[in-house]
Amino acid sequence: MDVSARDDTVKAAGFGTLIEGLQAMGIRSIELSFARDRSIASLTDDHRFPLTTPAEAEAYRKHLAENGVSVAGLLVANNFGATNREPEIAWCVDAIRAAEWLGAPAIRADTIMRSEV
Repeated sequence: MDVSARDDTVKAAGFGTLIEGLQAMGIRSIELSFARDRSIASLTDDHRFPLTTPAEAEAYRKHLAENGVSVAGLLVANNFGATNREPEIAWCVDAIRAAEWLGAPAIRADTIMRSEV
């Protein structure tokens, strides 16, 4: 069985960096929030890595390898109840592409289903 931790959960637990938290828990895999700006968190500091091209993905794969960590999946927290769903769909498509680049087996769509007011 593979065990992973979510990036935001590790930070909320009070660890200074993601890698510190993963090491303390003995976990070598992480679920990363794929932000609307198409970036993901660094394991070693507060920097975010852009993830919009294969070259950017290669840089992040190197970062993962240097830290002995794999990506269990990417999380997108979007709103399929929005009046304009196209940007939400595009975000999911970009997450699927980014997950493939990173060798992650899944994305998790944490969808909100509410209309804009």
